[in-house]
Amino acid sequence: MFFVTGLSTFTPAQITTQTTTRTASSDSVIQSIDFKEIFVIGFLHNQRLLDTPGAIQTLDPADFSTQDQHSLRATLEKVSGLRFEERAPASYRIALRGSSLRAPFGIRNVKIYWNDFPLTEPTGSTFLNLLDPIQFREAEVLKGPSGSLYGAGNGGVLLFRSFPLLPETTPSVTNTSSKENASQANSLKRKGAQITLWQQAEIGAYGRQIFGTRILQEDSNSQVGLQWAQSQLDGYRKQSAMDRSIVEFNGRFRVPETAQTLTTHLMYSDLVYEIPGGLNATQFEDNPRQARPGNRFVLGSEDAQAGISHEALLGGVHWDWVLSKKWDQKISLFGSSSSFENPFNLDYKVDNRISGGVRGLWSWESKQSTHSERSEPRFRWDTGIEYHRAAYDARNYGNNMGTVDTLNFDDRISVQQLLMFSSFQWQITPALRLQFAQSINDLYYSIDRLFAAYGYGNTGTINRTFDLQWVPRMGLNYRINPELTTHLSFARGFSPPTLEEIRTNEGAVNTGLEAEIGTNIEWGIRAYLFNKRWFVDGSVFYFWLNEAIVQQQTERGTLVFQNAGETIQPGAELRLEGTMWKLDYTFAGSYYPFEFKRYQTDQGVFDGKALTGVPKTQFLHQITAEFPKDIELQISHQYQSELPLDDANTVFADAHHVVRTQLSWEHQWNPTLFTRIYLAMDNLTNSSYSLGYDTNAFGGRYYQPAAMRHGYAGIQLRWSLGAMGPG
Repeated sequence: MFFVTGLSTFTPAQITTQTTTRTASSDSVIQSIDFKEIFVIGFLHNQRLLDTPGAIQTLDPADFSTQDQHSLRATLEKVSGLRFEERAPASYRIALRGSSLRAPFGIRNVKIYWNDFPLTEPTGSTFLNLLDPIQFREAEVLKGPSGSLYGAGNGGVLLFRSFPLLPETTPSVTNTSSKENASQANSLKRKGAQITLWQQAEIGAYGRQIFGTRILQEDSNSQVGLQWAQSQLDGYRKQSAMDRSIVEFNGRFRVPETAQTLTTHLMYSDLVYEIPGGLNATQFEDNPRQARPGNRFVLGSEDAQAGISHEALLGGVHWDWVLSKKWDQKISLFGSSSSFENPFNLDYKVDNRISGGVRGLWSWESKQSTHSERSEPRFRWDTGIEYHRAAYDARNYGNNMGTVDTLNFDDRISVQQLLMFSSFQWQITPALRLQFAQSINDLYYSIDRLFAAYGYGNTGTINRTFDLQWVPRMGLNYRINPELTTHLSFARGFSPPTLEEIRTNEGAVNTGLEAEIGTNIEWGIRAYLFNKRWFVDGSVFYFWLNEAIVQQQTERGTLVFQNAGETIQPGAELRLEGTMWKLDYTFAGSYYPFEFKRYQTDQGVFDGKALTGVPKTQFLHQITAEFPKDIELQISHQYQSELPLDDANTVFADAHHVVRTQLSWEHQWNPTLFTRIYLAMDNLTNSSYSLGYDTNAFGGRYYQPAAMRHGYAGIQLRWSLGAMGPG
């Protein structure tokens, strides 16, 4: 395996609270709702969520540690406007405001960062399934076009973290990573290093087995973390098993005398999962557990041994240097190397991939504002660059009952992506903040076909350079009072076609496919209510998209893509959290009456039709109740309205409700040992539904049945091994 280093300079989500949790433990294994204060950093600098001029939501350690540890679905769907699809175990799609319209598989049209480094490849695809849900500690979700700071993607940006930040040594800067870090900062005032060990085990229906270990050693100026996780599942359907192993290392080292911090990150992942394939309505009703059957033209999923084997090494180095009271810089190098095999019903893909890049950010701020009650600078300017390059050896073979057959075509692919950005923030008055950001984006593909069998195109080199894209964003935030703010923003976004959309399974290269161009106008309001016992975050937006990329399937099942015209996407989102009568309540909902404004294909004219694969209404609400003896009951209910499965809106998936419950007991045995034991049931009402659909599927194979009622149980342990070293 090859390995290169590359670069990123963003510091991800930081959620800061200033009161103690209601649990006896300050450990990150289990946290609770607390609305004293929330800070975010999605727009490059740590600031109050209330003062942020954009649609951002956060997830803290409690959101991840108290949900399903096999899937991210229950956690991520607590973000209003986000839909997480898992058509088979580890086969992920993420839709932010309808952004999965063109994603038949994988994650596209959103940008994802992991521990400061881009996880999204320069081709535009993201293999989030390389990560195990046990690894996730915090997240921040920026909704809508964010290209002015992060590059391509009209859906938004997801910023994930697996280890907490180092506690701040100066009281003037709030830079902790949730309640967990506030506690750690106090404990680390003592000499020596603190060592904490987490362990988790979970078993359940359909062969579920999850095991994980994390160890963290830290003092006030250093942090070294190592974690391992193993997940296995036989699957609800035939041909839907998965097996994933990860090892992750993270280190942070600070030199206070020179105001520098160095962060290193390295992760190895080995993922194997099977793909059962889509079913038509008759097959779904007859036996939802079956895999896609074959016919005289195409192998069935079991005969083809359809699935993916993906082995990857990812790493990077991040250097943060405070040059002076006004200037600082953040420079990152990142890289990855992977091998990828995909036996499918139609063919057998074998890819070897290597990528790397650099991201730099340089920041200046004026002296503290004389009229700012929070000692913030009146002016702040940031400028940066992100360069990402990848090289692929990509071969496509025939599939002979799950083994490699004759070579169809052999490509050498090079991709280069460049982002240059600049942002200016002005605290006009104590209540009014203006932010303006602008970026230039460039993308280049080169596909060199070394061999092509008959019917798979011609040999030679095809180069494709997309036009430079100027992507601006402007936001205003007005503080009505200390606990009520409103924000207004205008943003432009773009999303070029991914490599999988340009280069099809049948060997065609679609050089005519253009980038999507989107424009978004948004207004929102945030408030703490009832002495900060409740928090509300709501927004309405109007997004219109030109050159929308949509997918179609050929008779053989090959996916092809085309620019289809325009869409109009007005929407409303609401997130509500609060505590009442010892009950914690969370609501996340969205209303999306999206439609095609102008859309014509060979199959017809679909102007005015509802956007394919997007439910008009979706919401989740969750109630958590505490009982004596440290017992807790969590009940969540999710609803999704019907959604169109084809462009003509002739076939709709039924609306469905899904109810989940979890009963847990936690106990702090002594200052060093904390335990949490839980028992959970998913799909309590035994609803028949699909956790994702194949839209516009040939032969009506739209459905990917989700598991019926099933349960699982687990245990989480934490040992605080105390201070090590002198004192």
